[in-house]
Amino acid sequence: MAQLDTFLDIKDIQSYKDKIDYTRISLAKIKDTRSFTRTGELKVWLPTSRIPEEDSSRWLTARYASPFYGNSNPQMFNSYFDTTVADSFGMFFVPPAVDNMVFVFFPNIQGENNLCYWFSCPVDPKESLMIPGIPYNSDLKPSKEGNAVYNPLAEAIDKQGLSNDLLRGPTSSGIKRESPSNCFGILTPMGNQFIMDDGWSKTDNLETWDDAQTEQVNLNEISDVERYDSGIRLRTRDGVQILLSNNKGHVYMINKDGTAWAELNNDGYVDCWALKCVSASSDGDINLNAKRNININAQGNINIKSATDIKFEAQNLTAQMSQNILCSTGANIEQTAQGTF
Repeated sequence: MAQLDTFLDIKDIQSYKDKIDYTRISLAKIKDTRSFTRTGELKVWLPTSRIPEEDSSRWLTARYASPFYGNSNPQMFNSYFDTTVADSFGMFFVPPAVDNMVFVFFPNIQGENNLCYWFSCPVDPKESLMIPGIPYNSDLKPSKEGNAVYNPLAEAIDKQGLSNDLLRGPTSSGIKRESPSNCFGILTPMGNQFIMDDGWSKTDNLETWDDAQTEQVNLNEISDVERYDSGIRLRTRDGVQILLSNNKGHVYMINKDGTAWAELNNDGYVDCWALKCVSASSDGDINLNAKRNININAQGNINIKSATDIKFEAQNLTAQMSQNILCSTGANIEQTAQGTF
């Protein structure tokens, strides 16, 4: 028989029988998140039970019901210490903080409703402004609850020089932007974010069911309308970012302090900038080809070094090469021109 009492002593189960309804999904308050298994278990208290909240010895242990989990050699509900050689895989999200609420249930396994699982969290309408992209407030600053400035990201964007750039800097991606919001994503407790945003347009319905006079918006019917902030954005708390902009068609990335960035522009430009150095190396060839010009400009020296020959060839070489050409290896320097040289 599977060990159903792995996380809850059997005598405690018996003592809870008349105090907890094992047949329903219940709302529970998180009391402790320090699980010894490190797999998302929580100590929870059920407000609907007749157990005093302060009695920590009688808090339930709720295991984590992940949206996706598996392993290559499943041994369902074995003791924590009965390990097998297997490859595990799945999804994991850090549990909510103490005093947050979660939904718990007691699945019927082999005729018993003993194990407790938590599987989702109710959203507080008053405390959800930041999710998932820390959207900007009326001053175009990344904001938190109460429209106060979220300083870690605001300071990072300012340092990067993106404070007024509504494509690469502040974003509108939040669940309260329109109703319902077309923004999907994840925001971690420390402010790291992953956003998949279908964007917003000036034609979106901002009314609610209390005052709505128009039909709800169908995105499939307005796909030709420009949708701002549409795309995928991966950004850390301190501003390190990769942006795939469906709104402008750009691919953009930038580091924490804004000392290096690169962009693939939808107009056909590839731009990059670095405060210190841009380097490229290869064990094979490095080729630069242009149907128009190749321009090289340096406020210091231009240094070219070759272990073998250096060859210059042009149909019309008009540049003045009055400086010394140094070949320390003894190799040849060949200069050919069909025009003025």
